[in-house]
Amino acid sequence: MILRNLYNADIYNSSGQFDTWDKNNNIFGEYNSNCNIDKPELYPDVSIGRIPVSNITELNNYIQKVLYYENNNIESWFKKHYLLE
Repeated sequence: MILRNLYNADIYNSSGQFDTWDKNNNIFGEYNSNCNIDKPELYPDVSIGRIPVSNITELNNYIQKVLYYENNNIESWFKKHYLLE
């Protein structure tokens, strides 16, 4: 995962409290050659993804495909085409 995505996904520390990735000085995720100063836990708490579209038509097509996938049983199709039963 790219660090900027991890920063947005790692919103809680190991104690379950909101984590800003800053312990002391408004420099977030501070790290130097000696140590990781801010010590974020680096475990994502939410999923982040991007939809690869360039315009509204592509977005609508993508949404329709996701809805179709979620609402229909395509497991057998997947196995047939990708797992080569």
